[in-house]
Amino acid sequence: MGKVQVVPLRQRGEILFVMVSTALILLVAAGLIALKKGKTDTNRSLKGYQISGITGLTGNNQGIFTDLYTAALDIEYYHQTNHPGWPTPEQMDIDKISPFVQDQLWQTRGRLVWREQPTGTASTLVHTKAYVGKTAQESVAGSFLVLFEHYHSSDGTYYLAGGKERPYSIWFKADNFDLPATISEGTLIQLGWKEVVSYTGKDQRKELNR
Repeated sequence: MGKVQVVPLRQRGEILFVMVSTALILLVAAGLIALKKGKTDTNRSLKGYQISGITGLTGNNQGIFTDLYTAALDIEYYHQTNHPGWPTPEQMDIDKISPFVQDQLWQTRGRLVWREQPTGTASTLVHTKAYVGKTAQESVAGSFLVLFEHYHSSDGTYYLAGGKERPYSIWFKADNFDLPATISEGTLIQLGWKEVVSYTGKDQRKELNR
């Protein structure tokens, strides 16, 4: 019968201590690296004309942005299933789609007046649409604009351009404004509008890794 080697309790405790300490060091190091990378990526992804949907907006503006972000998905779906049509603000009011619906919440969040705005770039291959919501109470909320833009190849394939994650962008202006005859990202930037970037959940990971 072979000899059984018994490790002293003290030695086993020392081994366990070393293993736990090593694991903790690795966890801390990994956390610090991830934190540093997250901060670096965030700074790099936010451009001069962009603001965070979390830190760049407050109060009613955050609520309007959240509703508009969700409504944009419905608008894009409507366009895809009713091509080439787009829903009107009046339709979305009737369908109770916030922030277009003029309900009690709308009354307390600046009473934004929504209208469609020409983009000047629509064609059989380029589909664009803009909705502008002008605040009636600047002290309560700012104004918003959602710009849709996607493309089709000659065979009708749907795609996004410029490495964009989604077919729409949401813009914010804290004070009164004048809009040009047609809307584009370039003209919005020139007029001082800020693109609101979402940094929540899945969208945050996409933005930080782009």
